[in-house]
Amino acid sequence: MEVQKDKNDIINVTKRLSNSCGFEAEDSLLQQEGTHIQTLMKQHTIEMPKSYMRISDIAKELGKEEEYNVFFKMFSKFTHPSSFLINGLPEEIQQLGLSGMLIMHTQLYAWDIHDYIEKEIFSVG
Repeated sequence: MEVQKDKNDIINVTKRLSNSCGFEAEDSLLQQEGTHIQTLMKQHTIEMPKSYMRISDIAKELGKEEEYNVFFKMFSKFTHPSSFLINGLPEEIQQLGLSGMLIMHTQLYAWDIHDYIEKEIFSVG
């Protein structure tokens, strides 16, 4: 659902840019893609959400508030272009071992997703 909204937003912005630059052919393709997305959403009775849950709300709902409080801010600083990454000394960033911790948690989350899929999808019956 969120993917479709993001895709729709990108199409709309791209259409505005192509219109202002005089690219009518691209506008036609974008219009077709936008119509296709709307048709698929209607077929599957999916509505565009007006807003999305914040990550902190999702963590709270899943009982993962402590994990969120411990890791989310750190991972956010490490994965987005923060002042720490842009202005910090490379040896300071490496010294903290954040990349190893990020990799480890990515593997743990990937395994959790694997277990969920295996349990919820493949063990039906």
